[in-house]
Amino acid sequence: DYFKINNLYAAWNENIFSGQLYADFSKDTPFNREQTDIDTVFVINNNKYEFEIQYLEDYGVKFKGPYNLFGYVQRHQNQYLFSIQTDRFLIPVKNEQFYTSLDINGYVNREQKLIINSSSVEFFNLPFIESKENYLTVIFNTDAKSINFEGIIYSDDISELSGSGYIDINTNNDFTGSLMLSDSEKRETYSINCTITDPEIYIYFDFKDLPVSRLNKNILSGDATGNFSITNTIEEPNININISLTSARFLNDSVSFTLSASYNDELLSVSYFNGYYLNHHFYNTNLLYDFTDGVFSLTSKYSSDYFTNSIESDIVLT
Repeated sequence: DYFKINNLYAAWNENIFSGQLYADFSKDTPFNREQTDIDTVFVINNNKYEFEIQYLEDYGVKFKGPYNLFGYVQRHQNQYLFSIQTDRFLIPVKNEQFYTSLDINGYVNREQKLIINSSSVEFFNLPFIESKENYLTVIFNTDAKSINFEGIIYSDDISELSGSGYIDINTNNDFTGSLMLSDSEKRETYSINCTITDPEIYIYFDFKDLPVSRLNKNILSGDATGNFSITNTIEEPNININISLTSARFLNDSVSFTLSASYNDELLSVSYFNGYYLNHHFYNTNLLYDFTDGVFSLTSKYSSDYFTNSIESDIVLT
């Protein structure tokens, strides 16, 4: 017996997918086990992928494909062993291409808990980073109650960061976690701490000397320092942000600012803003918007120098 699909086709967001699939079903195997062999050919954005998948009843499944892809899920003494490896597997997305390498090994135990031995995941040329000469490596392991990030390395043409972290799972809805990254001189640093105890949430992200050119080199450059927090509940979060951007350029013009703002389901507030753009200076800025009654207010002071003249004014909007 067999099953065959001669033509598959799909298109979305400038991505084009086409393929074929052939499956052969047989019981002419040792111990008269049912066996299924599947051969597929996919083309995604002009990149060809060929996969072979084999399923053997009461034993498991194994597969192989391009870029040294190989993996299996195997039943063994009421446990399920699994493994997957690949080397720079191409993932095409629109007009960009990035790659991933995997070396993951583990098992699902008798209590249906996922256990992953020391494994690694690597990404190359991440598409949402301005610099395409970048890579991210994560070495990790898991047990029934935690995920341990033994080593994390991110590198691009701006800097190289390394660190570690963990996630402890208390119940299905409760967990705590922490992650820290920094360069070798501890100049550029990132840390995140979170605790979620349904329905309460606490997330705190702190960063120092983040190069904003990593996101878009052509528009904005400079270093940002600040923190970001989410507290209260997932349904009604309280969000606070403090950020300072220094020594920056916006489209080749000098710019810098310091901002403190907060948000909840009733109120949006900018309690402090002090910013410079070229010779324009906005300071003592406060903004308030009340979502319950629609009240809006903005006050600020402005100063600038035009040739030999200095200008100062108050800005009030309600």
